[in-house]
Amino acid sequence: MPRGLDHHLKTLRIPMGQWRNTGLIPPVILLTGLAGIGKKTVARYLGQWLLCETFGPSCERPCEKCSSCLSISQGLRLIELGSSGASGAGQEDSESDHSNTGVLKIDQFRKLKEKMGFGSDDQVSKVILIPSADRMTQQAGNSILKLLEEPPQGWVFILTCNDPALLLPTLVSRCIRLSLKPLSPSILEEILREKKIASGRVAICSALSLGSLGRALLLAEDENWTQRKIIAQFLAEPGKHLQNLIDWATTHPIHFDLLLDLVEQGTHDLILWSTPPQNGAHAWRQSDLVTEFQSHAAQVEKTLGSKDAARNFWVSQNERLSEIRLKSFAPVNRKLLTQDLLLPWLGVSA
Repeated sequence: MPRGLDHHLKTLRIPMGQWRNTGLIPPVILLTGLAGIGKKTVARYLGQWLLCETFGPSCERPCEKCSSCLSISQGLRLIELGSSGASGAGQEDSESDHSNTGVLKIDQFRKLKEKMGFGSDDQVSKVILIPSADRMTQQAGNSILKLLEEPPQGWVFILTCNDPALLLPTLVSRCIRLSLKPLSPSILEEILREKKIASGRVAICSALSLGSLGRALLLAEDENWTQRKIIAQFLAEPGKHLQNLIDWATTHPIHFDLLLDLVEQGTHDLILWSTPPQNGAHAWRQSDLVTEFQSHAAQVEKTLGSKDAARNFWVSQNERLSEIRLKSFAPVNRKLLTQDLLLPWLGVSA
């Protein structure tokens, strides 16, 4: 069993035990947690447990050997964000939770109901996974709300989302919510070493991931590792790297999200560096980029006249970043959002 899933089973064990003992399976389960923390992996595990041909939910865990466990396609249907409808489990994305980049629309729910019909069994017969439910349009949210008010007999819905605050409150109220906890740095570093990640990247990727294995693995990839350094160089010399960053961030939604994450991490470190009693003795998480961060900090302090003014600038940029992140959930021009994020840095650095 993957170490990440083994970690999350600590969260699942109590509710799964209650469902097993009472025989009452909740029709709607909401899995929440950081992007890349493994929500889909947990959802697939729950799907196996519910549909296992050998044991079913009457046992502690699925057998992971029967045809349903080996190929969830006999019961689990996955609605892909931005796709035209339900698809088999074989098309599920990776554990990273980063590949869902579209918006879930009302037509997908209509096609789901047309394609699957309605069940009548007392036992669980269909498990429907709706990933990144916080990316639903309002119409789609209202559509699924109507469906969840009287879920078909034998259906179980598993929704995943990073931020439940972006879901309709009435939708959240219909769900049994399971909040997945971040992985500890020691577990993350152990998994990264097992995956043969370069030793110089392990501690940094673990620190920047905030407990998300998917994010740590994403950061460890060669291209993203290089872009992380370019983002730090942008802070020190924004004019030199601005256009390259804009071009990179707009080639794929994953790049855009990663840019937001890394700028947020950098400004967070800069804010801590400027806050007493650090006085410049801050332990930078990106230890290989201290020169770039300190160069940027010195420039901003000189331009704005004080460390307090510099800190206020970094705080304001984090606030802007949060606004941009929310805007990115709608169908918008990410190039304009990227420019909106990066251009203010030109005025405070050389």
